[in-house]
Amino acid sequence: MEQRPQRVRAVVCYDGTDFLGFQRQATGRTVQAVLEQALLRCSSSRAVVPAGRTDTGVHAAGQVVHFDYTGRVPVDRLSVFLNDRLPRDVSVISCQPVPPSFHARRSALSRTYRYTLIATRTRDPLRERYAWRIDRPLHQELLCAALAAVKGQHSFRHFGEIPESKQQRHIIEQHRGWQRKMLSTEIKEQGDTLHITLEADAFLTHMARALIGTFVAISRERCSLARLREALSDSRSSDQLAPMAPPQGLVLWSVQYPEGLDAAPLHQGS
Repeated sequence: MEQRPQRVRAVVCYDGTDFLGFQRQATGRTVQAVLEQALLRCSSSRAVVPAGRTDTGVHAAGQVVHFDYTGRVPVDRLSVFLNDRLPRDVSVISCQPVPPSFHARRSALSRTYRYTLIATRTRDPLRERYAWRIDRPLHQELLCAALAAVKGQHSFRHFGEIPESKQQRHIIEQHRGWQRKMLSTEIKEQGDTLHITLEADAFLTHMARALIGTFVAISRERCSLARLREALSDSRSSDQLAPMAPPQGLVLWSVQYPEGLDAAPLHQGS
């Protein structure tokens, strides 16, 4: 008798440098594709659903995925099995059984992204794979004001696209549209390194990078705080305020879920 599928929640870490993003594509290397190839070695069901679809070149420290597992490797040993079959730039940190109702994207309460900038004129090969190097420090007062301005519920139409298929887009526009809630923002400075952390209930496609690019432009006085506030309240145009930040500085840091959706007993028998 075929084993009843067990839904599994996995936390995944990856270096996005050599991937064309998370989502599987017709051609090109993606995180989803290599995960599903490894999973196929032990399970007849291999479809992997992510909490967020990171862009080309974007990294993850705490991406969350789910899949329906039918294999014989125990779930508590599954991360070891998969890591032995995954490339060096992807790692499954943990696997655990969850209720069938758990959905990596729809069940999430929020996502947290962290962006790293380094302020130095000298090229640094050991750090630039994971940061955006800028030629001088940013104006801290303007930067803090820009981060404060985006907190709360706003229309982020100027900063991204709805990450759904064209067939679903009109439905989403009628309900939630470009509205997202920025729950928290944080800046940490360590020498010439600056970490900007953004937590929102959800992100539009390219939204985190577009916001970081705007913050840097404001800090350099190439864009005004007034223009940022106007963009957050005006959905009539989708023009970007500033060029997007490059992808290598961005990391999907973590995904938050309600209590009670993290674990479930293993199915017994087949």
